[in-house]
Amino acid sequence: MAEQIRFDITGLTCAGCAARIEKALGKMEGVQEAAVNFAVGRASVNYN
Repeated sequence: MAEQIRFDITGLTCAGCAARIEKALGKMEGVQEAAVNFAVGRASVNYN
């Protein structure tokens, strides 16, 4: 069963930054889904 973690991200300056972080998180071992919300500066990661 997947676990979920949410955390704040500071220093985001554009949607491109958020997309790059989301892509990098998504490539990590065990990560099923990663989403970064630029507007509120938060990330959500589902992982095993």
